[in-house]
Amino acid sequence: MTLEIRTTDDPKRQTLHDGDEWIGEILEELDDEGIALGEDPIWSVTMWSLMGTGKQWHAEGDSHEEAEEGARELYEEFLAERRELSRGSRPTTISVPMGGQKRRR
Repeated sequence: MTLEIRTTDDPKRQTLHDGDEWIGEILEELDDEGIALGEDPIWSVTMWSLMGTGKQWHAEGDSHEEAEEGARELYEEFLAERRELSRGSRPTTISVPMGGQKRRR
């Protein structure tokens, strides 16, 4: 599991991936009309631990480099949680007439 930052067609947006899984994005903050906020853009990082868990992290940076560093820090924070949740169910041995067969809970 490693964080990969991929570019998109939009220079103000990058996507964050963990392997093949899309886990977030880095965006330049825009106003309601889609115009950049001043000369010094504010970059935001949004990342979620796993789809459907309802947990989301957000960080802001004054530069794109700070936003990338923030994304790496956020990724490290929930890496252990992602590993635990992605394991899935574990097979257990149960007693049946044919002997112990692996079953999923």
